[in-house]
Amino acid sequence: MNLNDNFRLIFFASLLSVCLICGWSTRSQAQNYRNALTVDPLGLLFSNSSLQYESSISGENSFTARIDFLFTKIQGYSVSAFGLGGSYRWYLPPYRAIDGLWVGPALDLIFLKWKYEKEVISATFIHISGEVGYKFFFEQIVVEPNFKLLFSVGSAKSSGTINQVELDYGDCIGYGFGLSVGYSW
Repeated sequence: MNLNDNFRLIFFASLLSVCLICGWSTRSQAQNYRNALTVDPLGLLFSNSSLQYESSISGENSFTARIDFLFTKIQGYSVSAFGLGGSYRWYLPPYRAIDGLWVGPALDLIFLKWKYEKEVISATFIHISGEVGYKFFFEQIVVEPNFKLLFSVGSAKSSGTINQVELDYGDCIGYGFGLSVGYSW
């Protein structure tokens, strides 16, 4: 682990601790909120993030719509991605949408472009995932740590002068931690 990895771990653990300690106090105020708009600042540390809108559709359920993005450049490599996705969430008792512990499925469509010198690889991926998280409220501010387990399928094509390849990409299982922060109304 290098210094940046330690900083990220300390930052996430500290923020999660604050949420666990303080989140309980404003739970009763959250019952009036039916919508939230959040961004993943933790993802920004890794050059990727998402902007997400969530709306309550019943007392125990909500849906989300999101835009995913990634932009990074490392030692001559350039990677950019854009995606659209959404999820359906069940809030577990005694919680109500959009407050507290939730689980649900998600689906994202990701378009990725990888460049190195004259080599360009374009890829399209579908991520099917299961997510779990907890939404804390601080007045109208939302803090939401979450975890996802995903299965990814897709294909990649090269259009460079070095390798003319077409790859199938699938049977990939991944996971991720996220932390969304935003505003509710």
